[in-house]
Amino acid sequence: MVGSTDPRSARRLRRIRFALLALGGLLLGHTAVYAVAFGDGSAFGQQMRLGGHDGYWPAFAGAALAGLVVLAVDGLLGLLRAWRGARPSAFGGARNSPLGVTRRSPLRIARTPAVEPTADGRSAPDYLTEFLDLWGPLFIVVGAAFLVQENAESLIVHGQLPLLGVFTAH
Repeated sequence: MVGSTDPRSARRLRRIRFALLALGGLLLGHTAVYAVAFGDGSAFGQQMRLGGHDGYWPAFAGAALAGLVVLAVDGLLGLLRAWRGARPSAFGGARNSPLGVTRRSPLRIARTPAVEPTADGRSAPDYLTEFLDLWGPLFIVVGAAFLVQENAESLIVHGQLPLLGVFTAH
């Protein structure tokens, strides 16, 4: 069963998901840059404190992780809804099953039908297009946010502006 939603709500939900992914990406990217530069031991913690992260980082990390948990739960619920819709009915056929699953062969997947063009003649986007539509902008947004965040911290704490040097953990 697929619920309907209006286009405005769908765009709003897409923006919320993108923002949560960007926060999670910033958290993971920042942690990765610092871990590569300083290791994962005491030097990592010391550099986080010296860099001005001790004031806000725990709250930011908690919010970003909570956002990632919300996205994971939403994804799992979507998979559960799809699975429930594809379960075989009592009569042996596939109830609302896009996969053609039957009671006799629960693991057999029917041949996927061709993608029909939309009303305006366009076909549905392929996986590469979907991938680039999400991850291209996400890469740019997370990189820019990291650049701004680290430069602001460095300017406030050390009085310097390292610009692109932040990508190497100055």
